[in-house]
Amino acid sequence: MTTTYPANPSAHFLVHNPVALPVMPDLDQQIAQAHYDLEAVEMEAKKLEARLRRIPGMERLLPNRNYGRPVNIEAIKANLTARSLINSYDEPLASYLGINSGSARIAEERAEARKMAAEAMRLRVERLQQQNAAAQQQRERYAIAGVNPVNGRRLGS
Repeated sequence: MTTTYPANPSAHFLVHNPVALPVMPDLDQQIAQAHYDLEAVEMEAKKLEARLRRIPGMERLLPNRNYGRPVNIEAIKANLTARSLINSYDEPLASYLGINSGSARIAEERAEARKMAAEAMRLRVERLQQQNAAAQQQRERYAIAGVNPVNGRRLGS
C-alpha cells in the first residue's frame, strides 16, 4: 500500500492507494510444474544417453547419473577416450556437446585422398599395361619378321 499526499497542501488527510499483491501459485501447481520439469530433464538425458550408447565402446565411459539429473557433459569432455569415440562415430553429437575436434572431417579427407591416390595408381597401371602390350606386339612383329629388336637388323645377316 502506498501513501500519497494530496495536491492541495491545506488538506489534512492522506489518500491511500491499494497495491495489488502478487498472487502465489497454488502449491499443487508448483508441485506439478516441478514434476513436469524433472520429467523433461530426465527424458532429454535418456535420449542423449541412448545416442551415446549407440557409439561402440561408449557404454562403459558414460558417467553415472541420478534420476532427473542431466548427463554430465563436463565429465565426457574430460575423458579423452570418450571425446575421441564421439568425434569418430557421431560428429553432429560432438558438435552438440562442444567437443568437436574436426578429426572426423580430417579422417574423411584422408580417406578421400587415399581413394584419389588409388584411382591415380589404377590409371597409371592401366596405361603401363597398354604400353607393355604395345611393346610385346612390337617384339612379336620383329620376331616374325626376323628383325633384331635391339639394333633393327635382320637376324642371320
